[in-house]
Amino acid sequence: MAVCADRGRLGQNRRAMTRGLSYNPAHEYTEIATRMSIRATIASQFEQVAVEQKRKLARLSDDLKLLDSGLDSLSFALIVMRLEEALGFDPFDESGEAQFPVTFGDFVKLYEGKTK
Repeated sequence: MAVCADRGRLGQNRRAMTRGLSYNPAHEYTEIATRMSIRATIASQFEQVAVEQKRKLARLSDDLKLLDSGLDSLSFALIVMRLEEALGFDPFDESGEAQFPVTFGDFVKLYEGKTK
């Protein structure tokens, strides 16, 4: 199976090279690190705001419903404001396409989707 995976990678290299592009495997790692950094930043803000607002934050997981997180609307407003400062954008401030996420995982994906 490793041979097939290597052939796939070779195919990517060749396709990139024929288009005048260079294949950079570090790009994949950078993208993963960026996603992890965004997730960590979001989780950190949830935790920090919960402490400041004296809220008991539920364990953060992708399937945690935001309504069950222990945070109120003021807490979410603070989180969004701080994330805009930290990440440089507010996904809710764009052309009305964004719907408010239901779960923590949805919230993270909303921010990850805007960085691509």
